[in-house]
Amino acid sequence: MGKAEESKKVKAKKPKKPKVTVSDAAAKIDADDLSAFLADITLELIKSFSCPFLPHPDEKRIKRF
Repeated sequence: MGKAEESKKVKAKKPKKPKVTVSDAAAKIDADDLSAFLADITLELIKSFSCPFLPHPDEKRIKRF
């Protein structure tokens, strides 16, 4: 029985992560940072599409009536 006891490994306890609600996390997001991030990824998304009916973001739109 001595060998069986020696071969058992003791599991180390993992530290518990603090529970954070979605509303708490959302409250900590800076509005300016979020706005800049969304603008950047939206621009990259638009550039990645090759749709003929969408204007390229670098081009100036010409309004025709």
